[in-house]
Amino acid sequence: MNLIAKLLMNSLYGKFGMKLENTIIDIFNTSNKKDLQLFEELLETNGASIQDFIKIDNHYLTIRKSNIKYEDEEDMYHGLDVNIALASAIAGGARMWMSLIKNSSNFNLYYSDTDSAVTDAELPSILVGPELGQFKLEYVINRAVFLAPKVYGLITTDGQEIIKVKGLTPYHN
Repeated sequence: MNLIAKLLMNSLYGKFGMKLENTIIDIFNTSNKKDLQLFEELLETNGASIQDFIKIDNHYLTIRKSNIKYEDEEDMYHGLDVNIALASAIAGGARMWMSLIKNSSNFNLYYSDTDSAVTDAELPSILVGPELGQFKLEYVINRAVFLAPKVYGLITTDGQEIIKVKGLTPYHN
């Protein structure tokens, strides 16, 4: 029941905090004639929708607003049932508890995310446990590298290698 409650709360939190506008990210290799033509067509037809762009060598990465509109009759699962106050309260509560860890002088903080922390000492026992809202000790780490939010690799004290990159699943032989 605890797992089901946690999954529901995480899912509903995300649903209540959803943005109603979508963005589209395109990458064009302008050294390729076909991509260059597609890029030029995008500028002509949807240039006003481009929010930002980045040029890297011969590539353009564009971020633009989607022109897809929500139609209540066609989509019964992804409606406008958002509640920013509820999503803000949940995020604010999480930040409050994380601030206890981030501002503690009892240990060094090496990495943190919305609901996780990597420190060089054990957390107070009141913060760790199986109850809803408590932290779970997942690993005791021997070595780790943190490159960006949700991008890291670590080796546990028992030799297990763990690599996390949000949006990617590592390939294993």
